[in-house]
Amino acid sequence: MKHEIITEDFILSLEVIKIDSGAEILLHVCSRGFGAKTSYAIDLRDVAWFANKICGIYEKLEGNASIEDCDGDDLCITFEAGKRGYIQVSGYLIERTYGQELHFFNEIEQSYVKEFCYGMKNEYNNY
Repeated sequence: MKHEIITEDFILSLEVIKIDSGAEILLHVCSRGFGAKTSYAIDLRDVAWFANKICGIYEKLEGNASIEDCDGDDLCITFEAGKRGYIQVSGYLIERTYGQELHFFNEIEQSYVKEFCYGMKNEYNNY
């Protein structure tokens, strides 16, 4: 299942594909016109933890949550509670074969996060 946050100047689309030895995350990020589509190996337990942490940020408007690829070198996405009902989403994607990188930052209203985090939490809560 695909989980998305779409605002007028930010897109975060995340889909986890389960495979025999773990999982792969298909990711699309576009922030203020800069973007990338790529995939990374990921641990399903990390996805479940990340979803729970984001739901906590949504509910309390405090704290932060990050997720990284299995190696911890090429992918990082962070959600952090901001001020006045906003949540900051930042991170980086690195593609080493051709030396490409995308660093992004955007601040979104809390209401955009609800469906994203609870959808992921419901799907991956058993991991």
